[in-house]
Amino acid sequence: MHICHNALLYPALTAARVLREGTATRGYLGTGAPEKETILAKNSKDVMDRAEASFKKEERAREGAKAMRDYEAESRAVREKTARLKALRLAKEAIEKDAPAKVAEPKKGGRQPKATPSA
Repeated sequence: MHICHNALLYPALTAARVLREGTATRGYLGTGAPEKETILAKNSKDVMDRAEASFKKEERAREGAKAMRDYEAESRAVREKTARLKALRLAKEAIEKDAPAKVAEPKKGGRQPKATPSA
């Protein structure tokens, strides 16, 4: 049986064709190449290394996605805090602008410094 490019894209369809035509072999479905199984068995260390590399790659992708979510959440919090502080600053400036300038007047009736008699 000849494997076309669709076999790589649609393995379920290829498996169904193999079962329908009865051309399955022990090693690799539909290729007629049982030696593939032997090669894979000999290279089990390579298979384990590839599986481990794939797992690590997926783990890095998950960690990267989590880091990106954390970064975006932190950025959003900074923007919200900045907007809140800006609103407070503008409100304070508006109050100061509208309020009449009060001049500090000395209080009457307060304590007077004691005069020291000159000798």
